[in-house]
Amino acid sequence: MKRFLLVGVMCTVFILNGCTNSDTTEIPADVSTDIVFSTSESNVIEAVGKVKGMNVKDIYIDFPSIVEEISVREGQKVEGGDVLAILNMNNYLGDIKNRELEKDIGNLKLQDIRKSITAEQNEMVRLQNELKKKKSQLNNGDFPDLLKLGSDMENAQRQYNKVMEDLNAKQILYNLGAISKKELDVVENEAFLKEKVLNDIKLSIQSFKDAKHSEINNLETSIDYKKVQLSDSANGSVNRVGIQETSIDMLDNTINLMKSKVDKSFIDGNKIVSDIKNGLVYTVDCSNGSMTGQGGMATKLFTIMDLDSVVVEADVPEEFIKNVKVNDKVEIIPQADRMKRYNGTVKSIAGKAFLKNGETNVKVEITVNDKDDYLKPDFNVDVRIVTEKIK
Repeated sequence: MKRFLLVGVMCTVFILNGCTNSDTTEIPADVSTDIVFSTSESNVIEAVGKVKGMNVKDIYIDFPSIVEEISVREGQKVEGGDVLAILNMNNYLGDIKNRELEKDIGNLKLQDIRKSITAEQNEMVRLQNELKKKKSQLNNGDFPDLLKLGSDMENAQRQYNKVMEDLNAKQILYNLGAISKKELDVVENEAFLKEKVLNDIKLSIQSFKDAKHSEINNLETSIDYKKVQLSDSANGSVNRVGIQETSIDMLDNTINLMKSKVDKSFIDGNKIVSDIKNGLVYTVDCSNGSMTGQGGMATKLFTIMDLDSVVVEADVPEEFIKNVKVNDKVEIIPQADRMKRYNGTVKSIAGKAFLKNGETNVKVEITVNDKDDYLKPDFNVDVRIVTEKIK
């Protein structure tokens, strides 16, 4: 009832306005103007909306650096590759180089440790690696001979299935008296041979696996024997290898993590650049001298809006949403300049409603077919949705 009351009040105001020379008419303060719809055209729904960018990217830096220079301001248009800011990353890049040097030194130490290990210890390592490899190959079935046997079995299975289909068909013909017993016997003999080939391959596969299991058992026995023979000092050498390898792996993981933080689409050397082809600097969240990545926390520098993703988001009253359909034509009127008109199309209709100023509305997303630089993000607009006749 509130919206119908609004229409009546607005119409009365328009009539009174047409009878006077005044250019403006004040709307009573107790009348809501949040959503306005037209009754002058039975297939047009009017609402208010806002220009929004659907693709908005926040740029965060999660490593220590200092913002030396900000090259843009809020509201500035940018293209792909345009410089947004310049960072001083010298300390961070220096830390990466120091860790890489530490890793190189660690690898040299690992070589020295390995050289100190006796031939018997090297044999232990070899046996352990061989055992690990054979177990992996057996579990994954990636022995070359086993792969070939597997392929042969699949081929033999196909041939067996085919001859069995043929045999079933021949059996039916024989039962009907269409073929002789001799012809049936020929197919039965072929089926027997195909089955034998298939079973022989299966037996070969099992024999191969059994042999590999035996090899693995023998390796495990040899390793157990070698362990008994190794002295405490030898065991100490092996332990040093494991410790050093673990240290190198940890350094490698740290280096990769540190490098990944600067390997971003919006980082080019020591510059923060736009990785959006047609963008707008929506917010600048840093200043010259700002420090980033302190305490391991990511620091937000910018928000960039993709201007190619700009749409209008309108609020349509719940009682009229049933008349709005995707692909309906829309006229868009900026409140900043009501002489301008843009053509739009309903792109999507929200699956849920929301309450605003005591009224229940539904979000409708509208693409702008002929947008230009005038239609800016966060502009308020009026929209006129042309639908089928309102029910």
